[in-house]
Amino acid sequence: LSFRSGTKIAELEASLEQLAQQLDSVQIALEYISDYVKINGLQLYQASLRRILYFHAEQEVNCYLKRRVTPDQSRFQSVVAPIAPPATPSDNFIGRLVRELLYSASTKRSVYADGEDGWCDIQGRPLVGARTLDLIERALGRNGLHAIFTVLGFVIASQLGEFYRSYRSVVQGEQRAVLMRFGAAIEPLNTLPDKHGKLQSAAQTALAKLWPALHSIVACCGTAQLLRMHISKRLSRSSILDSSLMHNALVATNSTTLHHIAMAAASPLQTSSPTSAGEAHATGSEKAHVGSDTALTAAHTDELVGELAPLLEASGLCSPLLQVFISGDPLPYLPLCLTIFTSMQMAKMAWNPSLASLVCTSRSVNELLDGVPLAVGIATLLRQSHKSTTRTYVAALVQHLRMQVLMAFNKEPRPTEAPTEVTNLVRFLELICQYTREECAELALFQSVCSVG
Repeated sequence: LSFRSGTKIAELEASLEQLAQQLDSVQIALEYISDYVKINGLQLYQASLRRILYFHAEQEVNCYLKRRVTPDQSRFQSVVAPIAPPATPSDNFIGRLVRELLYSASTKRSVYADGEDGWCDIQGRPLVGARTLDLIERALGRNGLHAIFTVLGFVIASQLGEFYRSYRSVVQGEQRAVLMRFGAAIEPLNTLPDKHGKLQSAAQTALAKLWPALHSIVACCGTAQLLRMHISKRLSRSSILDSSLMHNALVATNSTTLHHIAMAAASPLQTSSPTSAGEAHATGSEKAHVGSDTALTAAHTDELVGELAPLLEASGLCSPLLQVFISGDPLPYLPLCLTIFTSMQMAKMAWNPSLASLVCTSRSVNELLDGVPLAVGIATLLRQSHKSTTRTYVAALVQHLRMQVLMAFNKEPRPTEAPTEVTNLVRFLELICQYTREECAELALFQSVCSVG
C-alpha cells in the first residue's frame, strides 16, 4: 500500500481493491494445495496474515513509545517464518494506511455528516465511509481493522500529551490570572453575570497562543475518534456474523465482571445496625461472606480485566469515547478555555440542511472545523479529566448560551428568529450532550425557543 502526496479517495479505494484481489488469490491458492499436501491452507493463511498485520502495527506504535519493541523482541516474530521489519517508519504499510485515512477524513478536506454515516465534501459527495471500511476489511480482514484501531489510539494519546505540555506552558502568569478573574466573575454558573462579554474577550485575547494548538488537537482527536467508532461498529457486526456464540459470551462476561466490580466498590459503604443478638449474628455472617467475595474480586479483577479488555476491543465491544488515554494532574481552567474556544468556533459556522451538519464558513484552510469532529474532540479531551470537568464545561456553555439569548431578544425591535450564532450553539450543545453522555435540563427549552429540533 503506497500513496503519493495528495492522494484522492478514489485512488485509495482502488489500491485497497487491488490488494484485496491479490490476497484473495493467495488464500485460494493455499486452500487449493491443502488438499494435496495435507495442510490446513486457510488456517495457515489467516495465522500468517494476522502475524504480519500485528507485527507492523506494533512497529508503527513504536513511534509513540519511549520504550520501544525491537523486531527481534516482538511476540509476533518467528524464527521459523521471520517477518522482515520495515527499514524506515515510512515503509510500514499500516502507518501509511492510517495516515492516508486521517488525511482523507481531515476537517480541512471533508465534512462529517451523521446522515451519510461518514465523511463527504461540501457538495455531499461521499469520501470516507462504509465503502472504504468494507474494502479494508476485504483486503486485511478484521485483524487489519483492529490494527488500525490500535494505531489510531496511540495517535490520539500522543496528540493529547503534546497538548497537555503546550497548555501548561501557555496558561501561566498573566494568562492564568485573566482566566482566574473570568472564572470568578461568572460564578455561580446558573446566573447571568455582568460584563460577561468584556471579560471573555479579554481572556480570548490573552490566550491567543493557545488557540492554534487547541484547534489542532480537537480536529485530530475528533477525526481519529470518529474513525475508531466506525471501526468498532464494523468489528462488532463482523463478530456477530462470524461467531455469535463468542460474541454473546464476551457480552455476558463483560456484564458479569462490571457487576462484580460495582458490588466490590459498593460493599465497604454498606453498613447495618442490628437490633437483636440473632440479627447481629446474621449480619456478621453476611458481612464475612461479602468481605470474602470482595477480596476474591479484588485479587482477580486486574488479571481478569487484563485478559478480557483485548478480546472486547477486537470484537468491537468497547466504547472509544469512554477511553482514558493519559493520566496526570488536571489542567487548570480547562472548562473555561473550552467554552471560549467553542464560542469562537460557533461564530465561524453555519447549518447545512443538505448535510444536516454544522459546517465552517471560514475561507482559511487552517480554520476549517465542522461540528461533529469539534464535539467529539472536546469530548475526548474532557474524558481525560474528572467527570466534574465535563459538568462545569456544559454549565459554562449553557450560561454563555443564556447570555446570547438574552442579548438577542432584548433588542428593539425584537427579532422573530434567533441569530445564527445562538442556533449554532444550541445544535452544538445537543452534540456535546450526545457524545459526553451528559444531561442538560435546559436543552429542550433552548431548542423550543430557537425553533431547533
